[in-house]
Amino acid sequence: MRMRTKDRITAVIVFIGGLAGFIASGPIPEGSSIFPKSVFVFSMILAVLLYLSSVFGLSKKEEEKEETSFRNIVILFAGIVIFFLLIQPVGFIIMTPLFLAGVSYMLQLRNLKILILYPLGFTAFLYVSFVVLLQVPLPMGIFE
Repeated sequence: MRMRTKDRITAVIVFIGGLAGFIASGPIPEGSSIFPKSVFVFSMILAVLLYLSSVFGLSKKEEEKEETSFRNIVILFAGIVIFFLLIQPVGFIIMTPLFLAGVSYMLQLRNLKILILYPLGFTAFLYVSFVVLLQVPLPMGIFE
Protein backbone atom coordinates (compact mmCIF):
# COMPACT_ATOMS: atom_id res chain seq x y z
CA MET A 1 0.00 0.00 0.00
CA ARG A 2 1.36 3.41 -0.95
CA MET A 3 2.14 6.01 1.69
CA ARG A 4 -0.45 8.44 0.29
CA THR A 5 -3.17 5.82 0.62
CA LYS A 6 -2.09 5.08 4.18
CA ASP A 7 -2.13 8.78 5.01
CA ARG A 8 -5.66 9.08 3.66
CA ILE A 9 -6.87 6.07 5.65
CA THR A 10 -5.19 7.40 8.79
CA ALA A 11 -6.71 10.84 8.25
CA VAL A 12 -10.21 9.40 7.87
CA ILE A 13 -9.82 7.23 11.00
CA VAL A 14 -8.47 10.15 13.06
CA PHE A 15 -11.24 12.44 11.82
CA ILE A 16 -13.95 9.91 12.67
CA GLY A 17 -12.37 9.34 16.10
CA GLY A 18 -12.19 13.08 16.73
CA LEU A 19 -15.78 13.55 15.67
CA ALA A 20 -16.94 10.66 17.86
CA GLY A 21 -15.00 12.07 20.81
CA PHE A 22 -16.42 15.53 20.24
CA ILE A 23 -19.96 14.15 20.17
CA ALA A 24 -19.30 11.95 23.22
CA SER A 25 -18.00 14.93 25.19
CA GLY A 26 -21.36 16.66 24.79
CA PRO A 27 -22.75 15.64 28.22
CA ILE A 28 -19.69 17.02 30.02
CA PRO A 29 -20.50 20.29 31.84
CA GLU A 30 -19.72 23.40 29.78
CA GLY A 31 -16.67 24.62 31.70
CA SER A 32 -15.12 21.16 31.89
CA SER A 33 -15.71 20.31 28.25
CA ILE A 34 -13.51 23.06 26.78
CA PHE A 35 -10.28 21.06 26.87
CA PRO A 36 -11.54 17.72 25.51
CA LYS A 37 -13.60 19.40 22.80
CA SER A 38 -10.63 21.53 21.74
CA VAL A 39 -8.41 18.43 21.56
CA PHE A 40 -10.98 16.66 19.37
CA VAL A 41 -11.40 19.68 17.10
CA PHE A 42 -7.61 20.02 16.81
CA SER A 43 -7.29 16.32 15.89
CA MET A 44 -9.97 16.75 13.21
CA ILE A 45 -8.14 19.79 11.79
CA LEU A 46 -4.88 17.83 11.67
CA ALA A 47 -6.69 14.92 10.00
CA VAL A 48 -8.02 17.24 7.29
CA LEU A 49 -4.52 18.69 6.79
CA LEU A 50 -3.03 15.18 6.52
CA TYR A 51 -5.67 14.18 4.00
CA LEU A 52 -5.13 17.31 1.92
CA SER A 53 -1.36 16.89 2.01
CA SER A 54 -1.75 13.35 0.68
CA VAL A 55 -4.11 14.49 -2.08
CA PHE A 56 -1.88 17.34 -3.26
CA GLY A 57 1.37 15.41 -2.91
CA LEU A 58 2.80 17.39 -0.01
CA SER A 59 3.77 14.23 1.86
CA LYS A 60 7.33 12.98 2.02
CA LYS A 61 8.61 10.70 -0.71
CA GLU A 62 7.46 7.13 -0.69
CA GLU A 63 9.49 5.04 1.69
CA GLU A 64 10.97 1.92 0.15
CA LYS A 65 11.00 -0.10 3.34
CA GLU A 66 8.26 0.17 5.92
CA GLU A 67 8.97 -0.17 9.60
CA THR A 68 5.34 -0.53 10.69
CA SER A 69 3.25 -3.43 9.54
CA PHE A 70 -0.49 -3.36 9.10
CA ARG A 71 -0.66 -6.11 11.72
CA ASN A 72 0.93 -3.84 14.33
CA ILE A 73 -1.55 -1.06 13.55
CA VAL A 74 -4.47 -3.44 14.01
CA ILE A 75 -3.00 -4.74 17.28
CA LEU A 76 -2.47 -1.18 18.54
CA PHE A 77 -6.02 -0.16 17.61
CA ALA A 78 -7.41 -3.27 19.34
CA GLY A 79 -5.30 -2.48 22.41
CA ILE A 80 -6.70 1.05 22.57
CA VAL A 81 -10.27 -0.24 22.27
CA ILE A 82 -9.66 -2.87 24.98
CA PHE A 83 -8.05 -0.23 27.21
CA PHE A 84 -11.07 2.07 26.96
CA LEU A 85 -13.54 -0.78 27.44
CA LEU A 86 -11.79 -2.10 30.56
CA ILE A 87 -10.61 1.11 32.26
CA GLN A 88 -13.93 1.56 34.12
CA PRO A 89 -14.43 -2.00 35.41
CA VAL A 90 -10.74 -2.84 36.01
CA GLY A 91 -9.38 0.60 36.85
CA PHE A 92 -6.83 3.15 35.72
CA ILE A 93 -4.06 1.89 38.01
CA ILE A 94 -4.10 -1.59 36.48
CA MET A 95 -5.01 -0.88 32.86
CA THR A 96 -2.60 1.99 32.18
CA PRO A 97 0.66 0.16 33.00
CA LEU A 98 -0.54 -2.92 31.11
CA PHE A 99 -1.41 -0.83 28.07
CA LEU A 100 1.84 1.16 28.14
CA ALA A 101 3.94 -1.98 28.60
CA GLY A 102 2.13 -3.73 25.76
CA VAL A 103 2.55 -0.80 23.38
CA SER A 104 6.21 -0.39 24.36
CA TYR A 105 6.86 -4.08 23.72
CA MET A 106 5.09 -3.88 20.38
CA LEU A 107 7.35 -0.94 19.46
CA GLN A 108 10.36 -3.23 19.95
CA LEU A 109 11.34 -2.06 23.45
CA ARG A 110 12.97 -5.12 24.99
CA ASN A 111 14.84 -3.67 27.97
CA LEU A 112 12.99 -5.33 30.86
CA LYS A 113 13.97 -2.65 33.36
CA ILE A 114 12.52 0.14 31.21
CA LEU A 115 9.57 -2.02 30.18
CA ILE A 116 8.56 -2.24 33.86
CA LEU A 117 9.65 1.13 35.25
CA TYR A 118 8.32 3.37 32.46
CA PRO A 119 4.66 2.25 32.65
CA LEU A 120 4.65 2.22 36.46
CA GLY A 121 6.38 5.60 36.75
CA PHE A 122 4.20 7.26 34.14
CA THR A 123 1.04 5.85 35.74
CA ALA A 124 2.18 7.15 39.14
CA PHE A 125 2.90 10.56 37.58
CA LEU A 126 -0.59 10.70 36.03
CA TYR A 127 -2.22 9.55 39.26
CA VAL A 128 -0.46 12.20 41.33
CA SER A 129 -1.14 14.87 38.70
CA PHE A 130 -4.86 14.21 38.46
CA VAL A 131 -5.93 12.79 41.81
CA VAL A 132 -3.59 14.61 44.20
CA LEU A 133 -2.88 17.93 42.48
CA LEU A 134 -5.96 18.55 40.35
CA GLN A 135 -8.34 16.52 42.55
CA VAL A 136 -9.88 14.88 39.49
CA PRO A 137 -11.05 11.32 40.13
CA LEU A 138 -9.76 8.53 37.91
CA PRO A 139 -11.60 5.24 37.32
CA MET A 140 -10.62 3.01 40.24
CA GLY A 141 -12.34 -0.16 39.02
CA ILE A 142 -11.75 -3.02 41.42
CA PHE A 143 -10.17 -0.70 44.01
CA GLU A 144 -13.46 1.13 44.73
